[in-house]
Amino acid sequence: MNFILKQLNADAQENGAAAEQPAEAATTATTNAPVAEPVVETAHDDFDWTVDKRNVAHYSADEKAKYDAVYENTFVQIEDGEIVKGSVEALTKTDVVINIGFKSDGLVSFNEFRDVQGLQVGDVVEVMVVEKEDRNGNLHLSRKSARIFRAWE
Repeated sequence: MNFILKQLNADAQENGAAAEQPAEAATTATTNAPVAEPVVETAHDDFDWTVDKRNVAHYSADEKAKYDAVYENTFVQIEDGEIVKGSVEALTKTDVVINIGFKSDGLVSFNEFRDVQGLQVGDVVEVMVVEKEDRNGNLHLSRKSARIFRAWE
């Protein structure tokens, strides 16, 4: 039994020595190979670093004032009963869609345009603002009311 254990130990030592030799050869082989430099990627030029995590840009006080002025100039202040000019945006079988520069376009019944021959998209017409916003959020316009009001002037 002693002989068998000695034989096993001798085999284990030979295998360990054999395993160490290729490892040494492998390390010498890898040290001779050229070392590749890591590739460093740079940021794109068009990336805006001032935008935060929520994708919100920060503006200076002057920029904010400039943008606020532009924003407020895009709105038209109108009142109920006011006569304004608007452009015809679309024609349907029953209605005429008119843009007066307000937040939404208004509908006028096609019957109110019976006296206008050849009404087309892009024509400018006078309408009266009956109601800026009803319970459904619609803009009510009337050409008939505008014509009656103009007749009294």
